[in-house]
Amino acid sequence: IKFRSHRLVEFSCLFVLIGYNGICSCIGFTSASADPMIKWIRANEGFFSEKVEFRHVDPKDVSSPFGLFAKEALKHEEKIMIIPQKCLLTSGGSEQVCDTAWNLIEQHKLGDKSFHKEYVSHIFDDKHRRKIPEAWSPEAKHILATIHGSELDPEVPERSFKKDCEGSGDAIEEDAYDLVISRGWNDVLIPIYDMVNHRNGHWHNSEATTAHSDEDVTVYAFRDIEEGEQIHLSYNDCLVSDCEGLFHEYGTQQILMDYGIVEDYPQRFLLEMDGFEQETVSFILELDQAVTTDPYDSSQNRTDLRVKWYTDVRPDYQIVNNMWNQLKRLRDLDEFITTKVEALSSVHESRVITDYHLSLKLALQQGVLTAIENDKAEKTGTSSYD
Repeated sequence: IKFRSHRLVEFSCLFVLIGYNGICSCIGFTSASADPMIKWIRANEGFFSEKVEFRHVDPKDVSSPFGLFAKEALKHEEKIMIIPQKCLLTSGGSEQVCDTAWNLIEQHKLGDKSFHKEYVSHIFDDKHRRKIPEAWSPEAKHILATIHGSELDPEVPERSFKKDCEGSGDAIEEDAYDLVISRGWNDVLIPIYDMVNHRNGHWHNSEATTAHSDEDVTVYAFRDIEEGEQIHLSYNDCLVSDCEGLFHEYGTQQILMDYGIVEDYPQRFLLEMDGFEQETVSFILELDQAVTTDPYDSSQNRTDLRVKWYTDVRPDYQIVNNMWNQLKRLRDLDEFITTKVEALSSVHESRVITDYHLSLKLALQQGVLTAIENDKAEKTGTSSYD
């Protein structure tokens, strides 16, 4: 999807969010599995701050996901970790994902003789394998395709190591390819840093120097980070060239396809709808949470859902009508989705599909409501259209 980035009109509205807790973007691992890698990084002249730790998101709930947290406050630009160049797992300079996957396969074959053995052992753990949609069961792929229908993008990619990289079809080869796609900075795997969870907006609080140079990768605080705060990176809104141009081209749907997760708020849906005269219009709907004072009880806060449109044209009636039709179609799928996900053997597939279906409905619903509210405001002279 291409946007004329020099003129993006933004308009927004607030809606109360009731009984919705957001969607976790965490990928499962254990703190014990991180310790050998941290020791390995430090032993090779790298750095891992004593002020941070991997732990459960809810320290009292051992079933909650893991993340990287600040044990002490971190100042803006303070170093969090430094991953030495020699600890990166790369394509050998070709910048081809296939070559990185071949390298990972070779390291897996070497076992304990591999320089990267701690890292390779960690990512080949069953918790991290076969998570992206192209590796899902045929039943799960069918459900996801039904959610998208004929008009919503994207389709589930048909990537495979055998087809794309002239592999043998061996399961380890396919696993390695999936891992590079879902964990890599294009053709570079960055140990430890790829265990940090993704989230945009205010929660995005860490940045890193580029993985595509001859220098070590330095991860630092993007802003002041408070004690107890989770550290997040961004897959599509970083400051370096590794994700240049992705902000308006790589959203919630694409993150699902490449990482097998539904990102937590803010969520950014890239959509295309036909307007009048069959003109196809590209736009972005962004949903974010906002904590506001409860108007009925000033001593209490409530969580609202903030809706923003990013577009270079005013959405016309036909676009809004098409969005409403897609929303109705998705709502009509509720019983189908519930029945089908219950039959899936994978808890991961079931949870992600359920979360994605809900998120897409919310995006379309609030997008329609926002367009209507702004249309009414325009007639009274209080529109937030640019």
